[in-house]
Amino acid sequence: MYEGKEFPGFVDIGCGNGLLVYLLTQEGYNGWGFDARPRKSWANYTTPTTMSPSGKSLEEKLLLPGIIPPHRDGNNPSQPPHPANIHDGAFKSGTFIVSNHADELTPWTPILGTISNCPYIMIPCCSHSLTGEKYRPPPPRDKSKPKSTYASLVDWVSQIAEDCGWQPETEMLRIPSTRNTGILGRHRTKAAADIDIHAILHKYGGVEGYYENVVKLVKAGPRSH
Repeated sequence: MYEGKEFPGFVDIGCGNGLLVYLLTQEGYNGWGFDARPRKSWANYTTPTTMSPSGKSLEEKLLLPGIIPPHRDGNNPSQPPHPANIHDGAFKSGTFIVSNHADELTPWTPILGTISNCPYIMIPCCSHSLTGEKYRPPPPRDKSKPKSTYASLVDWVSQIAEDCGWQPETEMLRIPSTRNTGILGRHRTKAAADIDIHAILHKYGGVEGYYENVVKLVKAGPRSH
């Protein structure tokens, strides 16, 4: 994608232990990552960068897309995180978004890419809806494909990407995981300006409860895959 061009930088949403961010920066790619919870490994993997607000490659931030109005259930209020620990999901145009086993953020990846005009790669893992809740997508549209939970997830997030105007490309990755499908979004079939993002959010179940669900991540312990 970037042969003969200046690399615009990357952001790893839901970066987990930070290893991928570290490896990419060591290979010369300028970028950063953030997660709702810091990890002990960050002490070894954090490096300087010009991409992040703090100048550090790993940051503690919760992604609350700006298109979702903050809402708290009066009967079961969730303590909101400090504003400095919130990211609104808007990135500099062209920034390469990495969504590697990002769980709740996986179906949001092509949506965020459309809003900010950013290419991306997403590697789906655990299945969640746009509300952040666990979700079992419908079977793949292609009846010849397996009807497994993972195949359903891959097809479902690919469909979201298509509705966002992307032409998703699929690559099987040689990584030590059975969740090894990479979906690349770098070409568009429709201009981002022609996409009705709110209609897409509604089509895929809406976002009711997202705020409450992701705020809980701050208090919960990190999950293993």
